[in-house]
Amino acid sequence: MDYKKLSNNVLSKYKYPNLIAELIESHCSICTLGDYMGLEGARKENDAEVWGKLQGSIPIMANEAVGLAGLFGVSMQYLFSDKLKLLYGEPMAVVHWLDYNRKMEKEFQDREQMQVIERELKKRPELKGLLSKMILLNDSQIQKILDVLG
Repeated sequence: MDYKKLSNNVLSKYKYPNLIAELIESHCSICTLGDYMGLEGARKENDAEVWGKLQGSIPIMANEAVGLAGLFGVSMQYLFSDKLKLLYGEPMAVVHWLDYNRKMEKEFQDREQMQVIERELKKRPELKGLLSKMILLNDSQIQKILDVLG
């Protein structure tokens, strides 16, 4: 099942809907959850015990609950509520992870841009000389060049 596409209605059917919403928005792996729960042994993404605990078919022990609340930085009361907490029609987890996900998206875009630059530098070695001179410029000089380049 693709958990990223769960509606509020479907999320609400889980025993711990806020836990599932936090899992989705945080992009944490099942292995990470197992670690924070203090579960012994190596885990895989399709780990039946972890999934059983997340879905409510296997009880979550108190120490496991504390570990999960710490991982997500939320209260246990919220995380293990049987009611999906919404803000403006969205699961609270969306709001909770919004800044983090925006930051991660920006970092991803920056990495993509750096890869494009690196490929161009390999193809066009003359750009290295230009860049070496550019990094010595101050902010106002750089801005003037950018204004000219449009």
